[in-house]
Amino acid sequence: MVSPSREGLSVCRALADTVSDSDSERSDTMQGRSIRAMFAATCACAVALAGIACGGGSGSATTVTAPAGGAAPRSITKIAEVDHLIDLATGADVIGLAGLTGYERVPCSGTAAGASGDPPLCRSNESDGETVEVLARSACDTGWVRPEAAPDAYRAALKNGTPQLFAVYVPKSDTNAFGADLGAQYVVVLSAGRRGDGTPAGVALHVKSGRVVWLQTECDQFLALVSQDVVASFVVDPIADAPKPDASPGVTIVPAP
Repeated sequence: MVSPSREGLSVCRALADTVSDSDSERSDTMQGRSIRAMFAATCACAVALAGIACGGGSGSATTVTAPAGGAAPRSITKIAEVDHLIDLATGADVIGLAGLTGYERVPCSGTAAGASGDPPLCRSNESDGETVEVLARSACDTGWVRPEAAPDAYRAALKNGTPQLFAVYVPKSDTNAFGADLGAQYVVVLSAGRRGDGTPAGVALHVKSGRVVWLQTECDQFLALVSQDVVASFVVDPIADAPKPDASPGVTIVPAP
């Protein structure tokens, strides 16, 4: 058995603060119920996947058994290439992730200013309009990452910490932030430390044929990475795939109304 994780509890508490600030104003609205549901999901997922306690501040806490170190890749989704990426990401293996990146071939621009939505800037030895290999990335803006910079991009997204799996879903095929569907089949969402304001940070790895084709970090809030606007269906659902809490006092996960 493992002890409660301070990092995991901090994620729950930070989300609880976010919920409590807005819940009084939106408690009877669909948005309010959605926020409460996602908070429950976060804590449930923390119990399921990070071996942490979730719930009251006193009494006994529920714990779960962590995988043995050095074990074979876990079968979380039963999709081998996705499970492999999950292992790399939760182990913060940025070199491994860079090696399993599916780079887009995009025409560069000799005049790109580096603003959101701009094409990649051509290098001095590249002609305007020449096709170059880049990784799509986004936060509040969008941009491109060259292959040699990919490890640093993953390292920054994962906050140099120990990411924890939050959800895996099949994305809706609507036009994405890059103006075209990149063809992602699955999206792996991880919690990754905290933002500067203390709220949870996270990263979404958009996966096609076992390779990351889009590296996305949250813009305003972590839960936007799993909003109903982007999720077609869950493979790993933060609520449904969490174990039911036992009868230990001090642990209560309330399902969404």
